[in-house]
Amino acid sequence: MIFPTRSLHLGSIFLLGEGILRNYEIFLEALEIADGLVLLLSALNAISPRIQPHNPTRTEPTALQLAILPIASPIVVPPVGIASILIFIMLAPGYLGMNLAIAKALLVILILNFLVMFFVDNIVKVPGLLLLLQVFGAVLVFVQVVLAVETILDGFRSLGVFSS
Repeated sequence: MIFPTRSLHLGSIFLLGEGILRNYEIFLEALEIADGLVLLLSALNAISPRIQPHNPTRTEPTALQLAILPIASPIVVPPVGIASILIFIMLAPGYLGMNLAIAKALLVILILNFLVMFFVDNIVKVPGLLLLLQVFGAVLVFVQVVLAVETILDGFRSLGVFSS
């Protein structure tokens, strides 16, 4: 169920994103800064400790509360992914064939995600792989912070706030 939902989310962002941005007159510079902030917050969230408050009187959520809980969409397509897709779509008109390249890249990512989810039971049994993935994930979080700062700086440079 996640794969078709993710495909629908990504497809709608790809098809409607540029029109929405133009309709609301959102410029690439603002999108770059916002993308950088979302990327930075996402990276900081990944490295921050998770503190769970102890609440012994907590009740289980009802079916209606679970249905309207906005947790499914960020898991399926995170805000960082949406922001990145929007930046690529805004840059696409300047490059011949960029829309097709973006669509192909999204399709490859969707297929790889599906394959990993489908074979997750076999993948987690590989000895040492989880430790390797944790180390690799820590490195990628740092790279994500660097990319976030660079994206924010690019947005400010484009606005002429400071020179390169």
